[in-house]
Amino acid sequence: SPYRAVRQFLNGIEATNELYVKAGSTLEGTNKSIWMQDPSAKANKGTLVVEGGANLMTSAYLDVTEGSTEWPVSVSIAASALKGESTVVYENVPLGYKVDKINGIWIVTFNPVAKIGDKGYGTLSAAVAAVKDGETITLVANEVFTENNYYDNGGWKDGLGYSGDKSFTIDLNDKTICQNGALNDYLIWIKNDGSKANTITLKNGTLDAGTTAFCALATASSNAQKITVNLENIKLINNNSNGATLKIRGGAELNANAGTIITGKNSYVGIEAVGSKTVVNIYEGAEIYQNGKSSSWGCLAGASGNSTINVYGGEGTSAKGGFIAMTSGGTIKNVTITGVFRGIMIMDPSQDIYIDNVVIGDDDVCYAINTAEGNGLHDLYVSNSTLKGWSSFGTAINSVSFTNCTFAQGTYYTDVFGRIVKPYVNTVFKNCEFNSLFYIDLSALVDGATVTLENCTVNGVDYTPANFTEYGDIFSRNNVKVTINGTECQL
Repeated sequence: SPYRAVRQFLNGIEATNELYVKAGSTLEGTNKSIWMQDPSAKANKGTLVVEGGANLMTSAYLDVTEGSTEWPVSVSIAASALKGESTVVYENVPLGYKVDKINGIWIVTFNPVAKIGDKGYGTLSAAVAAVKDGETITLVANEVFTENNYYDNGGWKDGLGYSGDKSFTIDLNDKTICQNGALNDYLIWIKNDGSKANTITLKNGTLDAGTTAFCALATASSNAQKITVNLENIKLINNNSNGATLKIRGGAELNANAGTIITGKNSYVGIEAVGSKTVVNIYEGAEIYQNGKSSSWGCLAGASGNSTINVYGGEGTSAKGGFIAMTSGGTIKNVTITGVFRGIMIMDPSQDIYIDNVVIGDDDVCYAINTAEGNGLHDLYVSNSTLKGWSSFGTAINSVSFTNCTFAQGTYYTDVFGRIVKPYVNTVFKNCEFNSLFYIDLSALVDGATVTLENCTVNGVDYTPANFTEYGDIFSRNNVKVTINGTECQL
């Protein structure tokens, strides 16, 4: 007998190779009766039919080139034709394809994970590789990244890794993208490596990074052109205590639109913005939760390296100990912040910071606004906002202006420290209301600094030079000045 009786060599690029073994035929090779071979990674078409009544004295071998993503073959092998110990063996079958015996017939079925139009793909990665500029990929099944289909990102294991020059949409179609513990980096990693700005939209489903991946979604640390990521009606989950649910870098822009839910259970940050020109926009209807870690460094959204986080609405809550960090400047608008140790934390700003129509306080908020280190070259502007608790802003800020703001008792401290504002630098209060015997603490003011109040009230009474020391200045110091409605107070 020959080594293999029939070698079905699928090396045609356009031709279809068809093999029919009719009833009454007998094939026998010392190794295999039939070898269906796909020598290239191209999607070579082939048909193999073995009828009942035929005789395969040794096994049939379906061999696919390693790394193939498509295998458009039609296989029908009657189990009754396999004699003795012969069977159907196969190797390197692409994801999405399955060799199975159903009703006495061995067949190859295709169950795509994703589609572009009517064309199916066995993996999301294959669909992303094939998608054209402006097209939409629709998931038709959950995508689970494993040891067999991860993206090797310089030795790190990502799930979906994309580097290219296309704008496209992934519609999860109420499906989930997740992993089985094989990943140690990012569930989805995106890079614009092209010649134009591009936009990628993720919508209508769930990204679950599990416990071993650092992030559910990350952009590359450097991009050739701007990449914008839009999130719509999508839930992102991360359970890694050392990672962020989203890590936006490299001058990318993230838009968390209505229906976006970001949960950082055990993670230290919901959204982390990193690097110059990186912008995160959180819009009305988006929600961010950090609910599994009790730490003063757990936060809903954190920025660093000249990045910007703009909050134009939405809701966020955290375990006690969290904060929203606005570390390098930008705008926070139209948001209520509760359940965090620090409402807004400002660290090392590189541009002016604007806070407008923000409510911070209750549910154990200690600091409504807090600052850390910085070069003191930029200003903080707060308007139309309610701040409950202790607000303290250090020399990281050059000057501070509050306009049409209300200051009220917080719940973390129920004594005077829950109703105090502590400026370090030149500070102006204009048309502000101080409730519940709110105090202005001058003890940390730098020498020569001035606190100015214009048309302000405290506990329903107009602030005047005569009553300032009753309601404010609980820790006075020399070489500082307070003026109220143009008149300097005697401290």
